[in-house]
Amino acid sequence: MRLRRLITCVLLCAVVFAPVVPAQEDAEVDAEVTESDEAEERELSPEEEREAKELAVSLMKRLRETDDFAPVVSEFFADDFAERVRHLARDETLEEGFFIFCERQVILQAGDSDLRRLYVALLNFWNQQDLLGDAAWGNVKVRNKIDGRDALNDDGAWGLRHELKEGAVPREAFRVAQSDPLLDAMMGLVRRDDDDGGETEEDTEAKEARIKAAVIRDVARLRAFTDNVERCAALLREGVESLRSEMKSLAAAHVVSDDPADYEPRPGDPFHVYHLESDTLNNETFGLPPGTLLIRARIRPYEMAMARLDGRLQVLGVYPDFDGD
Repeated sequence: MRLRRLITCVLLCAVVFAPVVPAQEDAEVDAEVTESDEAEERELSPEEEREAKELAVSLMKRLRETDDFAPVVSEFFADDFAERVRHLARDETLEEGFFIFCERQVILQAGDSDLRRLYVALLNFWNQQDLLGDAAWGNVKVRNKIDGRDALNDDGAWGLRHELKEGAVPREAFRVAQSDPLLDAMMGLVRRDDDDGGETEEDTEAKEARIKAAVIRDVARLRAFTDNVERCAALLREGVESLRSEMKSLAAAHVVSDDPADYEPRPGDPFHVYHLESDTLNNETFGLPPGTLLIRARIRPYEMAMARLDGRLQVLGVYPDFDGD
């Protein structure tokens, strides 16, 4: 749906998720700018593959340790991250919709700390809503185990997951979001109505119009938006902890495992890099010169873009992996 794409644009904003040349099937590419114009595929050597996987796994383990993207960005990202974002904002080959939530000039005017803060806030928001869904699903699996059912074969399990997910979030998060159409759209990922079911075309168009009207046009608005995203991310984190605590209490009371992985038919490695691809850039992209090897690694629930800078492989960006396995 168009509204869902707008919500995605809010989350996949220019300061967060753009250092990658988009795959042909995933992007609406301008007739005059194709992927072949931007990059050429190249197979990674075994050493490059090992190094990329190790970097991706290290980043994810650090994120799970800290539950915060701030130290991750400081430790794993290129030092000139903010300036590379500005390169992106100047790139006229990018589709206009990519900057739908923020005027390009704001990205160019914002200070390094403003861009980094917004980046971290948005990624923390995404991370907590993803963990919220995982915690709710774990809760459902424990409840079904107690009742002698398999959540994967229970028609009502997914609905219960949505109910638990929304119910665990402090009401203050929704009140904060109501003051900002952009953030309210993002909170649609948490509400049970996030599939836009039952809405008329007029309702959808009205929501889109409100979001477009809330586009960030100055640095002061950017900072206010960041304040609210940070607050909502912190409240989502409270919801995650609440669901995890409830799951552990239920499991202890009924003497069952409180590890949701125990209820998976084939538990997998949570730090498995399941896809790697690479391109050699033909044109300057994200401040990278032609000839640079750009690597993309997928490890649930993120995709990471990497390049060798100053003699070592560094992360350029992390963003939600919507095409995950």
